[in-house]
Amino acid sequence: MIRFCEWGCPVKNVTGAFRRLWLNLPLRRKGLIVTALPVVALLAFSGAFFVVQQQYRNAARWLRSALELSSSLQRVHTVLLEEDNALKGYGLTSDPDYLKTYRAAAARQDETLRQIEALISGNAQQIAHLRKLQALITERQAAAAIFIVEAPKSLAAGAAPASRPWLEKNQAITGRVDSELTAMVAVVRRTAGADTIALTRALRNSDITVLASIAVGLIGGIIAMVLFASGVVRRIKRLQQNASSLADGQVTLPHEPASDEIGQLGESLERTAKLLKQRTGDLEQRAQELAESEAANQKQARLLQCILNSMGDGVVVADQSGHLVLTNPAARNLFGSDPLNSTPSQWVDHVSIYRSDSMTECPVEDLPLVRAVRGENPGTVGLFLRHKHSAEGVWIDVTARPLREEHDVVRGGVAVFRDVSAAKRNEETLQVARAEAEQANQAKSEFLSRMSHELRTPMNAILGFAQLLDLDPLSPPQRQSVDQILKGGRHLLTLINEVLDLARIEAGKMALSTEPIPVGEAVQSVLDLLMPLASQSGVSFRMEESPDWKRYVLADRQRFQQVVMNLLSNAIKYNQFGGSVTVACQAMGESRFHLGIRDTGEGLAPEKMAKLFKPFERLGAEQSGIEGSGIGLALSKRLIEAMGGRIGMESEVGVGSTFWVELPICDGPLQAYDRLYGEDAVERLLPSERATKTTKLLYIEDNLSNNLLMERILENRPDVQLISAMQGRLGLELARQHRPDLIFLDLHLPDITGDEVLRALRKQRVTAGIPVAMISADATPSQIDRLLAGGANEYFTKPLDVKRLLNYVDEVLGVTV
Repeated sequence: MIRFCEWGCPVKNVTGAFRRLWLNLPLRRKGLIVTALPVVALLAFSGAFFVVQQQYRNAARWLRSALELSSSLQRVHTVLLEEDNALKGYGLTSDPDYLKTYRAAAARQDETLRQIEALISGNAQQIAHLRKLQALITERQAAAAIFIVEAPKSLAAGAAPASRPWLEKNQAITGRVDSELTAMVAVVRRTAGADTIALTRALRNSDITVLASIAVGLIGGIIAMVLFASGVVRRIKRLQQNASSLADGQVTLPHEPASDEIGQLGESLERTAKLLKQRTGDLEQRAQELAESEAANQKQARLLQCILNSMGDGVVVADQSGHLVLTNPAARNLFGSDPLNSTPSQWVDHVSIYRSDSMTECPVEDLPLVRAVRGENPGTVGLFLRHKHSAEGVWIDVTARPLREEHDVVRGGVAVFRDVSAAKRNEETLQVARAEAEQANQAKSEFLSRMSHELRTPMNAILGFAQLLDLDPLSPPQRQSVDQILKGGRHLLTLINEVLDLARIEAGKMALSTEPIPVGEAVQSVLDLLMPLASQSGVSFRMEESPDWKRYVLADRQRFQQVVMNLLSNAIKYNQFGGSVTVACQAMGESRFHLGIRDTGEGLAPEKMAKLFKPFERLGAEQSGIEGSGIGLALSKRLIEAMGGRIGMESEVGVGSTFWVELPICDGPLQAYDRLYGEDAVERLLPSERATKTTKLLYIEDNLSNNLLMERILENRPDVQLISAMQGRLGLELARQHRPDLIFLDLHLPDITGDEVLRALRKQRVTAGIPVAMISADATPSQIDRLLAGGANEYFTKPLDVKRLLNYVDEVLGVTV
């Protein structure tokens, strides 16, 4: 009977076979079998959830597009108001800044319309409204263009404001624009309402789907756990008992044989028991080494913590998720609280963080530490903090870096905060002090300038009446008194002129025209003027021979000669009777020119040389009876520095002094012309045939080199007769005498300015119609516009564009091919 039950019962046989098959299956296959059903259900619900999420994203996108469109329509209305305000201001003042504002607003309007067109693509109703809106704005811009042209004319003529017709028309157009905008906004609202309903429905469906997925996942997981546990828990308990026995050093129980992972684990556990005794000694030794290593790590950790606690700069460390995991006391004092275990977004709820302007709030995503966690390297950033413990606020410099492990993986970020409030406030104090000093300097310059102008009026009367008295028959004492009045008056007038020049330089209002000037010629002309004064004082002049006198320097000719005259005058006045003045030069490479003026005077002590170039400092010479103001050297220094040069002085008591000037070297007009165009440039630029009619060209220019250059340019034009004048008044006389067909006029002349010559030419009937082209080294747009508006026909800048100049000559003088 027992034998029959053991071998003959079909249920028991089937169960045993299934059990052996189940025991021998690998755990992975067992897990797959028991989890297949819940996984399939979870996938089905996940698919439904994906569909619902797609509907949600579509509805959110539509709603976002509607909000963007509504914002763009509102921006159209705002820009219209900006345009109206700019045009009204322009109509009242003709200020070009309002016109710039209008045009900038019109450009933004066009950009906004393009954005609206991109947002409503596919919506026929909105596109129709947009086309009407574009037509109205085009019509409005056309009316504004007419208003821009007419408004200055009406304002200049003193007529009725031109803005009234434009305002009426603009109001009508604006009303129609508002109607179209209202219609488009209504469509947007209807669309946004529908999208909102769709978005709400998608959110509700999404919640239901999420709950269903969670429920299915939980139920499937519970079922899988029960099924899986029923097969392995019993065998795991057996293994646990064996492991406990093994841990206690007892004999392990025999395990149930099977070929799955648990069976293999049981066999491995038995083998482990055999090896455990062999390795017990090794484990004890390793445990001791581990304890020693842990003690060393704790010691190093305490040292690092002491370093962090002792640092004056705040240190904050964040992990990969952005949570703050480490702060030191300096950081906690800086922020007024402990931000540990919080995120930057939670942190800013207690601390207000601004950018370096202390007014613009810094977004959380732009904080240096947050950027470092993202893997960026923001470097050092200035921020401003304010919290309840610091009413005045704190200026800080933040240096943040990402924390990287192997393979460049970012595991967080670290930021170091340094309090720079004291330095920042010192900087602000210095800026205020600098601004006050500049304001005081400006006030001083304006005061000097106004006083100089005010003094000219009485000086004119003094010198005028003194000269009239000088023409009358006077007794010797009276003649001597009048001479003293004239001498003192002229000295005072020179002082006024120097003070005015000094004030102009300090105020940045001194206009300089730098161009290539020949040094030897300019210095020789000054020596010729001062020769009578030197002879009267018994002082001899000598120019050392040097090939460098033929060099050219880049400077303003008139101001350069003014400086040389000032230095030579001082060398004569403060020299001894029978002394000498030596003028030498040296080219320092190809970039700088050195001019030296050496005298045989008494010289200066080193302590006096420090005050040499200060205004109104005469260094005791006021007691000697020698005339002077103490301004000449200060003015010379500022003029040379304004021309890009340097000035200095060397002196030895009892031997004499040497004043030197350095200026940049440049090519002369002819050399620059040959270098740029070649010696045969004129022939290559000339037409092959020319008219036989002789024409006259008057060139008013005080620079001999520039005159030679013009002769070189026109030498192959035999039909053009060149007439030159080196002074403005002589040029006016030659223009009246010869009535040339074209006049080239330099802006800076020795007697009168080119502006005055141009005005005189335009006032005289015989020269009013002659074309005048200005030639100057000053290429500023405001200067060019001013002269063209003042009557000039053309403006050429130095160095000359020869091809453009010849084309202009051909056009004006009627040269034909």
